[in-house]
Amino acid sequence: MAEIRIPEELQPILRDFTKAVLRDGPEDVLAYSREYFVNKWSEERMANYTLEPSTSSAFAELAEPLQRAAEAIFKRSAPSHASEAADQPF
Repeated sequence: MAEIRIPEELQPILRDFTKAVLRDGPEDVLAYSREYFVNKWSEERMANYTLEPSTSSAFAELAEPLQRAAEAIFKRSAPSHASEAADQPF
């Protein structure tokens, strides 16, 4: 049997996914897989997405925790680039 070499950058992804499957024990592994990887994609998108600074005086008057909450809402609702909307999974 030939040895399969898993690329180094893929190893932690597969390890984390395997742990999640074993922990959660989904009945439908395929549906679970889709949800798992779409969520991971969304988390990465949120972590890497940078909003342009607000010029709104109302925003500037908000307490910092409310500013961060508003930014999180905007990050979830608008793609950072027009082309990204076409790349969104499913």
